[in-house]
Amino acid sequence: MNQYKLCKNYFSNVLGIEANIYDMRGIKIIHANSENGKFVFKISIPIKLTDNKGVAHIMEHSIASEIDLSKFRSILSAETNMDKIVFTIYSESEEDLLSSINITLKELYSPKFLKKEEIYLREGIDYYYDSTGEKLTINGVVYNEMKSIKSNPMELIKRLINVQLFKGSNYGYQCGGDSSEIAKSVYGDVISFYKDNYNTPLIYLYGNIEISKVTELIGEFCMNNYNDYDVKANENFKCSHGEYSYLSESMDKNIVSFSYNIGKFTAEKYMYLQYLKEVIYTDIDKIFGNIEDMSFAILINDTYRYGVITFFFIANNESIYNADACFDKLKKYISKNICKGIINEDIVNGLRRKMFNLFELSKPFEIKLGDMILNRESYDISLEDYLELPQKEFSAKDFIEIIESQIVSGEYSRIKVFPRQYDERNDEAQPYLMRLLKDSSKEHINKPSKKENASAAKKENNFKRGIYNFIDVKTYEYKNVKVFNQVYEDLDREYVSLYLDISHLSIKEKQVLNVYVDIVNSIYGGFYNNNPSLKDNVALKIINFNGKENEIKSKLLIILATAEYREKNTLELLEKYLEEIRNIANDEELLKKALSSIFKDTKEMDERSLYRLIKILTNGKFSELGKLDFQLNSIYTYKFVENILQGTEIIDFKDIVEEQLKLKSGSIISYHSIKEVKSSIEKFVTKQIRAEISNIANNFNDGSDECIKDIKSLGVTYDTNMLYMGYGFKYDYEDEYEFNVMSLLAKYINSNYLFPGAREKGVYFVDIKTYYSEKTVVVYIMRFSNIEEIISLMDNLKTFIEKEINMEEINYYKQQLIDYKESFKEVDYRYSDKFVMDYINEEQNYLNNIDKISEADIKRVKEKFLNQINKYFRVVIGNKFEINKSKAYLDKIEKFI
Repeated sequence: MNQYKLCKNYFSNVLGIEANIYDMRGIKIIHANSENGKFVFKISIPIKLTDNKGVAHIMEHSIASEIDLSKFRSILSAETNMDKIVFTIYSESEEDLLSSINITLKELYSPKFLKKEEIYLREGIDYYYDSTGEKLTINGVVYNEMKSIKSNPMELIKRLINVQLFKGSNYGYQCGGDSSEIAKSVYGDVISFYKDNYNTPLIYLYGNIEISKVTELIGEFCMNNYNDYDVKANENFKCSHGEYSYLSESMDKNIVSFSYNIGKFTAEKYMYLQYLKEVIYTDIDKIFGNIEDMSFAILINDTYRYGVITFFFIANNESIYNADACFDKLKKYISKNICKGIINEDIVNGLRRKMFNLFELSKPFEIKLGDMILNRESYDISLEDYLELPQKEFSAKDFIEIIESQIVSGEYSRIKVFPRQYDERNDEAQPYLMRLLKDSSKEHINKPSKKENASAAKKENNFKRGIYNFIDVKTYEYKNVKVFNQVYEDLDREYVSLYLDISHLSIKEKQVLNVYVDIVNSIYGGFYNNNPSLKDNVALKIINFNGKENEIKSKLLIILATAEYREKNTLELLEKYLEEIRNIANDEELLKKALSSIFKDTKEMDERSLYRLIKILTNGKFSELGKLDFQLNSIYTYKFVENILQGTEIIDFKDIVEEQLKLKSGSIISYHSIKEVKSSIEKFVTKQIRAEISNIANNFNDGSDECIKDIKSLGVTYDTNMLYMGYGFKYDYEDEYEFNVMSLLAKYINSNYLFPGAREKGVYFVDIKTYYSEKTVVVYIMRFSNIEEIISLMDNLKTFIEKEINMEEINYYKQQLIDYKESFKEVDYRYSDKFVMDYINEEQNYLNNIDKISEADIKRVKEKFLNQINKYFRVVIGNKFEINKSKAYLDKIEKFI
């Protein structure tokens, strides 16, 4: 029997009955016992949206369409919300309800659409030609449904505003999908979304029914598929010691890997692990026997002074499911044969010869390269240790101790399973990983490396930045320099990259220029000055690459990222900065200060500079090491700077800098610009209130640039000439109760506020919405013919709110909210990416406290609302018609902002 326990019992004032909350190994079940003969079962599954392709909506349709409850006295409804998909069954018979739950859960957790693409084509989107074979028609239930949504201009405007206000959040996407984006979806998108999102649900049960009858069904489907392994949402089935994820569509292999942390990495460990690797490769047939269609590999890696050895099993078919058995054979072989104490001296000597030959080869450059070139592995071990490796004694005792403690008896740090792109043969991939994880139920340490964290942060940053709207590409010349100009609709600023050829310089001259690059970057902030509200971002970099016939080429790259939209030619601004950069070479005091700073920062980085070079070497495709001499600059930079500061090296930057840092024929400019024609309001607001918005940003969250993005001008595609606005401001709710009060106040304002003259014209529309998880309030103002009406409305709205609140009206709307909660309906904006228990706590607070809201609470929140309404974090203004560009008009905008 599936175990469940009672977490909480309470009396619902709204329903007038008792309700219990149960926990069933992670699944939360709310049971409201009623004697009225009606039964309801609702299952809610959290989701994460990342685009407007409507895959969640298509998936909901694909599942619901295959659930047939016609034999029972039951009704099924399904809906896709911003952060969840909900399936609800209504019935008047306990027997029919249980049968309906059984059928629904079976389809929910073993859906037919995973194996039948025709379901996706029917419910999502399909393409076919008419009888003539000439006209292409697009069809599909979800596609047609969402296409009809665009006929509602009010909802279209709200969606356009939310895209700008809530970028990166579920609320910034259309949960049902945008018809133009749905047309881009493919079958694999829906399959991947299902596997990434179907996880621990929240279940609501209503009616006089034994909870054990329902938990038995829940356990049969939900628990067997997911919860035995504590698999969470949106993590590609990751857990503390394993992960399951898909590779790209082009990957044609299945991969299973077993990794071990081997502690602090030393040169001796490197030698011992290389020996282990060579012995295993030598005896690979003896270890595994005849493994059909499966390959094996070992990778030794060091990240930030801690080593990892990983054993890979690779196959293109179902033989991958023997990987764990093969790995057990490997561990037994290591224990039985390799750890006997008998060392194969031939292999040891072979390793030494390999290292010695590499050291000899690199002598002309005074660089000692270990075994990294052959294996493309780089390590953070001291240079001296590497130099001594060929002469070091190979200790059988130390070797056995390391291998036995870290691998034979040790616990692996992570299992990874990478099934190739989904097909029917991969149905076993997920349960296979689950079995591996279940068998390894001991605690494992799996702390992500700094490199992994940095990579995740970079991906998150790229995700938050969004995709810019590319328009056109132009090619032209600017003062004899070729310009490749990419034009965008909505860049947040403009970017210019100037490439100057410096291949002709000598090593010494490149060395001097390399130091000057460091000087300029230390002054301008380099690549780390990413705050566009402060100033333009300028950075320099020397890049090297292979030219024709393996010829080494070098270029000096100057990057300029403007702080704002520009009305003048940005290329002229680039020239201005080039002149400033050249003038630095004439300021001896500034040069000395910058050099001292560089020396301080790089003093301890000599070895790291060396291994940065080694990393380049290992990934390079050069026939001779002799052609890599240009790379030596980075190794000696800090010594070079030290000599300059100590006066043993006299350097005059002026000649090289003056000659190289200027526009000249043969140079190339890559220019990412914004569309030339911008609306006056966008230009004006961007310039005038950027600093003000930056200050406001410091009052909430972390002042992230995402909260102070440039104001965007949006266009709409329907016929009515209409001005609209979304005014989002931060409201720091103290707790859930204050949010409830603000929601009630917003409902009162929306229902009672009427702009003067609106009744006669019938064109004005104002809506205030509260967003708890985003801690915001948004005022939507729509259907205005000119900006004067918006300004007048905002003033009039504030005056209305300042007036005495009619408590009779408040109580009326309070009762409406209570009635709305009667069936425990989950409100879209209640939570976003929150855990289920957090939601339940909020829900109960809402139910228990809504009737306690007093007149004093309303007054207090009203004052706070009026005080915070000016603390906007983003404003969205848009229309279809051409906006008046007169100064009088701009003055009005300034007054309004």
